[in-house]
Amino acid sequence: MPRCGARTKTGKQCRISAPAGSDRCFRHSAKRAPKKRRVWKPAFLKALLELGTVTAACDAAGIGRRTVYQERQRDEEFAIAWADVEAASTDQLEAEAHRRAVNGSDTLLIFLLKSRKPEIYRENVKVEHSGEVHQSVEVEIPDTDEYRRKVAELAASAFGPGS
Repeated sequence: MPRCGARTKTGKQCRISAPAGSDRCFRHSAKRAPKKRRVWKPAFLKALLELGTVTAACDAAGIGRRTVYQERQRDEEFAIAWADVEAASTDQLEAEAHRRAVNGSDTLLIFLLKSRKPEIYRENVKVEHSGEVHQSVEVEIPDTDEYRRKVAELAASAFGPGS
């Protein structure tokens, strides 16, 4: 059998035998079809809306977290779609929180009111003072020769001799 007439990536002669009637081996006989890329973005975005977390959506779509974050950086349309799904998911959470608050959770109701009208429902603490404050402070300074010597040393080192 004759050898393939093609060259490898390194420029060497291909050593694979060519089939009868061909001057090229199976690797070089025709251009390879480009690798088919799996379409995963729609499945990921749908799962993100339904499941609410990137990890769960990646698992459902069968794609890695790093891949989706890299694609979000690279593809502006995908990044916009992702942001839209997150906004829709947040709307769903708010609707569910509202339903639960109205149907019995006082704590959740308080949180919703604080978030919607913080100027009315947030905890405000206002402390006012009028008048004067009279406070005396007593400081006892030792009257010893050693204390005076230390003060003089400190003053000399800070301001120079004779201070």
